[in-house]
Amino acid sequence: QSNYLELSDAIQIMKSDDSRLNCNILHLNIQSLPAKFEKLKILLGELENQGIHFDIILLCETFLHGANSDFFSIPGYDFISKHRNSMKGGGVAMYIKSSITYNLKEDLSTFIEGQYESIFIEATLLGIKTLIGEIYRPPGTNADISIEHYENMFSKVKHYKNIIIGTDQNFDLLKFECHNQTTDFL
Repeated sequence: QSNYLELSDAIQIMKSDDSRLNCNILHLNIQSLPAKFEKLKILLGELENQGIHFDIILLCETFLHGANSDFFSIPGYDFISKHRNSMKGGGVAMYIKSSITYNLKEDLSTFIEGQYESIFIEATLLGIKTLIGEIYRPPGTNADISIEHYENMFSKVKHYKNIIIGTDQNFDLLKFECHNQTTDFL
């Protein structure tokens, strides 16, 4: 399940006994990491004060580019990103707790500026080899091509028992009956 939660509700869930046994991963459509970096650090600080720590933070719409992509480090995390070179906006990134060993999966990290942007790592979480990815499909792009990229990615990852993907696909999933492409995506 992937419910929309208010921050207070999320804190209650993450503070539960069951949650403490899990790996905590946060996904955000940040819509400009440069503009919201301080707010992200404040949010993480507030959650840390509540005893909530994230192992991995997945971001889309980072709006990074070559000149600023190295300026957004957070102590205790490694930062990896893929950004656009010739267009504004978009981009995907991950903050990975420094204690986690991971490998960037370039073979799965399809990045076509303004069409389908993704980044993937393989890490061992709670003793289980896990594939973690962030995928962004900008609005107005060809849904069929995006679905083809998804199908291609899934055909390569069948051997993983644990796959975690954060994504903003810009499909209105509440109206999936009205759109063939959304139904195909689901």
